[in-house]
Amino acid sequence: MLPAGAVWSEARVVYGGAKERENSTVVSDQAAWTSGSEVVPDGDLASDLRQLALVDRVIGLEAALAQASAISTLAPVDRMTVEFELARVKSSKAWRVGRLVVAPMAFAARAGRVVRHRLGL
Repeated sequence: MLPAGAVWSEARVVYGGAKERENSTVVSDQAAWTSGSEVVPDGDLASDLRQLALVDRVIGLEAALAQASAISTLAPVDRMTVEFELARVKSSKAWRVGRLVVAPMAFAARAGRVVRHRLGL
């Protein structure tokens, strides 16, 4: 429903020099522009805007969740390939030597965390 004196028009949007036609509607209230009076939103408009903002936020969160799910999901073949590569790396001599070198430092760090936890630091 249009307010009295409202006019529908189409907007032309330009991005980076390329012209794209967007079939969006623009409502201009001729009476409000010509009279110079301010339009004060009533309670219904404020609650509608708040609800629209919340719906927009929910849609954005759903899109972010879908994107995160798509990134972290691997096909079964890809998962098997990754697991095979990880097993191959862990069975290499360089991995075993590295674990042997790092083991004393890892033990000292773990012992330090236990002592700090027990002392309440």
